[in-house]
Amino acid sequence: MTITNSGAGAAVLSVGTATVTPPGNFTAVNNCTAGVPAAGSCTFVVTFTPLAVPAAAPCGSTGGPKTATLTINDNAPTSPQTIFLSGAAMDYCLAPSGVSSQTVAAGTPATFQLLADSVQGFAGSVALACADVASLSTCTVQPATVSLSSGGQAPIVLSVATATNAVTPLGRAPDVQRFEPTAPGLSAWHWRGIALWLLLLSVLTAAWAAAAKREPARGVRFAHAGAMAILLSIGLAACFGGSSGTAPPVGTPTGT
Repeated sequence: MTITNSGAGAAVLSVGTATVTPPGNFTAVNNCTAGVPAAGSCTFVVTFTPLAVPAAAPCGSTGGPKTATLTINDNAPTSPQTIFLSGAAMDYCLAPSGVSSQTVAAGTPATFQLLADSVQGFAGSVALACADVASLSTCTVQPATVSLSSGGQAPIVLSVATATNAVTPLGRAPDVQRFEPTAPGLSAWHWRGIALWLLLLSVLTAAWAAAAKREPARGVRFAHAGAMAILLSIGLAACFGGSSGTAPPVGTPTGT
């Protein structure tokens, strides 16, 4: 907007404050801070910047016609000067054209069909991107750019890829496993029974040798040493191999 001093001679136009009522949709920048001589001019820049839709409000709710009044105070006889402003706020909205939520297992993708919709005559290109808040999952949107005509629509496909949980079932805490000596066909209880029998055999062998006051036979000594070795290995396993947790899940966790 151009302001011209139509006076003559030494008349200087001094432009003071400028206000927009109501504020919000229009902004004004005053470039007339210095005095304007006769036949001189300066500019005001008025920009139409419609308010964005609040997070809790429906999409497109701030669209439609907007009006305001620009008031300029100066030293002209007709001060203040008033100019009426008007504009049309346009928008576009994204909405699901099918299901709005899906429940999938980790490793399974979810696909959503959406529509980009012109609101209040919006026309132009819209760049689209997505970000997934779920851990270890990615999302893509196709196409990355859509062109909307006034009152038109454009289809969009949103895909979310989740990661397979290869360690534990989805939503289940890692199991804590006890270390036990194992062998084909023998359970942990079998091993405990064998250990007790070997301990009893070792004690009886030692008692018999002490009562006879002689060295046990070579075969008996070998059995005694073997029993002690097995008992020692079981004891070490009990002390140092008590429990071990599995690695934490590496897949997409449960959530929304």
